[in-house]
Amino acid sequence: MFLTHINTIFNDPLDETPNITVTTGILQLCKGEDVKPTYQRNTRHVACLVADGHSGKGCTTILDTASEQILENILNNGVQTAMDTCLELCKGEDAGAMVVLTRFDIVKRTLEICSVGDASCTVYQNNRLIHAQPHHSCTTVTNNPQLLAEMNTKGFGIESAERLTMVPGINSRSMTIQEVPSYFRWSSSPLLLAAASFVGHYQIPRLSPCFTTIPIPPGSFHMVMSSDGVSDMVHPEDELLTRFGVTANDIIRTAEQRWTTPYFNTPKGFESYANPNGLFVFNTAPTTQSQYAMLDGNPTRIIEATPTVDNNVNVTFFNGKVQVVSEESITIEKHNSGADDISVLVMSIA
Repeated sequence: MFLTHINTIFNDPLDETPNITVTTGILQLCKGEDVKPTYQRNTRHVACLVADGHSGKGCTTILDTASEQILENILNNGVQTAMDTCLELCKGEDAGAMVVLTRFDIVKRTLEICSVGDASCTVYQNNRLIHAQPHHSCTTVTNNPQLLAEMNTKGFGIESAERLTMVPGINSRSMTIQEVPSYFRWSSSPLLLAAASFVGHYQIPRLSPCFTTIPIPPGSFHMVMSSDGVSDMVHPEDELLTRFGVTANDIIRTAEQRWTTPYFNTPKGFESYANPNGLFVFNTAPTTQSQYAMLDGNPTRIIEATPTVDNNVNVTFFNGKVQVVSEESITIEKHNSGADDISVLVMSIA
């Protein structure tokens, strides 16, 4: 389901007070495990949350349900305390989630970021990237002696096998294939993950959250927070993301296109995956669509829909019940088993 929220959340008449706009969106394209991106603000701070569940929906459900509590914690106590709350809430779950939390100080123009895993947060000014929050990836850990030491102390490691990994290029049509170690392994568990930090995964060791504070120079800027459904398809310096005024909808539509239709130029050595136009075909799964409407208070799948003369729709549900609903009340859910869920939050400061 594709959900969007757009709102100008702070626009004081005083000249020195910035105009802050937040757009959010989610497209549960594959497993439905992304958390709905959300935010809160008060007169001093803006708090934001994006999270990407995996290995089940346990942490997704917990974080969705507790999102207001988490955001209030960010506003009142900061992102590190709020991340501790996320870890505590999900500690008993077998499933996991990657999480990124932010707090923007409107007065000091500082941005605090706390993250676990590969949920992304990138910051842009004057059409260029000024910060990319590190992922807890094999590459990041390998190149950071402090993280390597922490990983070794906690008793897990990077798998020795090298796997083919797609990496989008700055040029939006560019995709490279790298053969590198891509997953972490735990001797105490069959778990195999692309990130060494997370919430959930009961009693599994993980690296500490990554915390960053960024002073924002004077002038307009914007921040993009997203699940790996975006970062797997869009380079952080892609001109789509660097452009001031980009919305969550813009990013979701682009990521969906790149997941579901041939878009990238075929990487060298993978010519057998090229379509007749020379574009890279890495996902052959079809995208299906299902229609839903509310029945007895629950969203229910529609198997037949017939427009009526008064611009309503006569629908038959999968359980055989028939009902007349408004066209606007029907939602469309897309599914593609070869793609990923996509969630985005964009905060723009003018």
